[in-house]
Amino acid sequence: MRILSKSCFALLLLSSSWSSSLAEVSSVREIPLPHLQRRTSSLPNQVEEVALALRWTGEMNRRLFLASQHAFGVQRIRDETEELPQSKDALRGGQATVYRIASTPNPSNAVSDTISVYHAKRPYEGNAKGARRWGPELSQYLHTLVSVVGSDSEDTMSSTELALAMIFMDRACSVETPRSDGHSPCPYCMPRTVHRLLVASVLIAVESNRGTSISEQLRTQMCKVLGIPNNELVQMVDWVRGALGDQGTFVSSEQLQDFSLIWKSRFRTTLLPMATEHIAEDALALEQAVSA
Repeated sequence: MRILSKSCFALLLLSSSWSSSLAEVSSVREIPLPHLQRRTSSLPNQVEEVALALRWTGEMNRRLFLASQHAFGVQRIRDETEELPQSKDALRGGQATVYRIASTPNPSNAVSDTISVYHAKRPYEGNAKGARRWGPELSQYLHTLVSVVGSDSEDTMSSTELALAMIFMDRACSVETPRSDGHSPCPYCMPRTVHRLLVASVLIAVESNRGTSISEQLRTQMCKVLGIPNNELVQMVDWVRGALGDQGTFVSSEQLQDFSLIWKSRFRTTLLPMATEHIAEDALALEQAVSA
């Protein structure tokens, strides 16, 4: 599923599961982030919008993945189960995949049975839900990321680079992207993959916009701050770059304008106001809906 296509957005916003799927988006609470810098970028509004949109998209994709598994008779697998032979490119991913037979299926916790370099290896916050279960709170994570990759003249990345990162993530994850070389798409944006997909997409957006590669010093700093091994960061960036398909990093002015219009109509007037109201009873109701 593409995260930024017009048709998919229209479909999702008209879906009957719209209200219940927004629980992950609306419950914005601060948690300790010991390995992240407490810097705030100079793009507060854009960063909050992107973080909320990604959390919502990840939750919707998780639910769609669950539905597709049930439709084909596939069940979520627990860790303490028997391993079957590995295969490549199964379901989604492109990396070696391990299928397991579940002793007690637990659909409510299903994420994906295809593990790739973008998947968090272990839960970050075991009792949390959505993206926070697999990594730091997305808005603070993104604030840190855009601050780390600031240019020489600015202490943060530009709004254009942030928009390009979202376009590249959408293009790399979409099965509709033309790829004449046969390169596989990246895994879908889901709670377990969103943090690493975001890092790789931001790096490529920054390099494309500035016309120069990220220095080794900056890469090392990013790996240290974000807790990602350098060899895995290289794999992530290479995969996204290849998954961008025949268009590569080219984005026309018309595409950028279309993106801005879609973004404003789908997210800025819908998700952000809801997240900033902080009404306790609404948040509780939404959390109960996601747990149901």
